[in-house]
Amino acid sequence: MEQFDISEIYKTYSSKIVLYLSRFVGKDDAEDLMQEVFIKVFNSLDSFKGNAQISTWIYKIATNTAIDRLKNFNYRNGRSKTTSLDYVEPLKIKDKSEDHIYDIEYDFLKEEMNQCIADYINRLSDSYRAIFLLKEYDGLSVEDIAEILGISTDNVKIRLHRARRKLHELLLANCSFYYDKYSKLCCDKK
Repeated sequence: MEQFDISEIYKTYSSKIVLYLSRFVGKDDAEDLMQEVFIKVFNSLDSFKGNAQISTWIYKIATNTAIDRLKNFNYRNGRSKTTSLDYVEPLKIKDKSEDHIYDIEYDFLKEEMNQCIADYINRLSDSYRAIFLLKEYDGLSVEDIAEILGISTDNVKIRLHRARRKLHELLLANCSFYYDKYSKLCCDKK
């Protein structure tokens, strides 16, 4: 059995996991939840069989911990889940032909769109949201997502397709899309 360096595991994966958890449960709870995830990881490390990559195993623990937290929070407080993509940085335009005002305006519009999209991602069911975030934001493969969630790759593809379709429907129903004077896609809530 392979011996793991706990400090190296933490150093390698903690920032990735906290970003993932920020998208899933919100920025306010992500750091605490990340600590909980790594306590579980370290306590279970001797039972890790090596059937999957360690990164996949850690994401699985993080996903299950986040879903448990959301279920407990929603049940106890009777509130709907809300998360945030506040950490998503707006795209920076490096076009020297435009003046500085363009960058500021575009950054503002991008940030506004990111928050709008985040609001609708929050409306996806936990299973759709997990798959969507793992694929679209963390860039994991369908095979890794299947391993994390304990489902088949075909099921991941189906749920990802449904999550994208649901998000698309929500955005079209609730947002008006247009192009600004710089031919950049923008949206306003209806």
